Amino acid sequence: MRARFSGFLIAVALLLPAADQAAERRPIVAVFDVEAKGIELSVDLLERLSEYLSSRLAETGRYMVIPRDDLKKRLLGQKSESYKQCYDSSCQIEMGREMAADKTIATQVIKFGSRCMLTSTLYDLKKAATEIAATVRGKCGEEEIVNSLDKVVDKLSGKKDGVAQGGGGVFSKPEEKEVDKLSERAGEVKQPGTDLYWMRCPLGQTWSGSSCQGDMIKKDWAQAIKACPAGYWLPTRQEFLNLLGGCDEKVRGGGQGHCESCGKSARCSSMFREDVKLYWSSSSYAGASSEAWAVSFDIGLVYTNVKVYSFFNVRCVRRGP
Repeated sequence: MRARFSGFLIAVALLLPAADQAAERRPIVAVFDVEAKGIELSVDLLERLSEYLSSRLAETGRYMVIPRDDLKKRLLGQKSESYKQCYDSSCQIEMGREMAADKTIATQVIKFGSRCMLTSTLYDLKKAATEIAATVRGKCGEEEIVNSLDKVVDKLSGKKDGVAQGGGGVFSKPEEKEVDKLSERAGEVKQPGTDLYWMRCPLGQTWSGSSCQGDMIKKDWAQAIKACPAGYWLPTRQEFLNLLGGCDEKVRGGGQGHCESCGKSARCSSMFREDVKLYWSSSSYAGASSEAWAVSFDIGLVYTNVKVYSFFNVRCVRRGP
């Protein structure tokens, strides 16, 4: 009996270090304050959303989350003034490294019209690249924003379709040669009244003759700029505006706003039917070097987003014939 009990104790002792090592393998994450853009949200609500996000991420068991009080103290120590939010990507990267984090999470609530888009991006500090990005659209009430936040956490933790289950990222990353082959096989469609030929399908999909098949390959902005095969390029902001048409005064003046959605645009819908995806443009944002212009075919939204934090679709264009 004693021999069996001793054997049991040895087995437990051997398992405990392995369990500790498994816990230690979970990445340490610094969760920064939720930022509101285009919508007035109280400081108290933003603080509660940030706390809730931290708790929900820790609850998934995939991450070890730095206590927000520790993060605030470090931010307060870096500033001569009272505590301020750290929204800038360079600030978050620097602060995350100082806190010995493996990753940072940046989250925004962005209002467009009567709807709010909640985006959250997990940035790998060691690889200096975005690991996962999640976006959810919904209403702008407090409860609806919390619901969107829940869905974002589900995506970041791999609970939804389209999100990798092993923590390797939202989208698979095939070899560049494979990407080129996928692109080269895609069909083309000529934009009426121009000499531009657009790929019928986003990068990663192929044209079957009637529809786009396969899995899209999403990229951050720097990757998107280089993703199109030889002879093609990532469309400029203006090329997207010309494609959609019906742009409001703000957009025509160089700002953020709306054009027609692809489904309502006669030109776009004739080429791509009712495409509802988000696309990077090749145009940087003059107001901030860290941001670039993106376009939503779903609602015709033209807006800026942080280059390294967001993974969007890529659609390539070339000049014919």
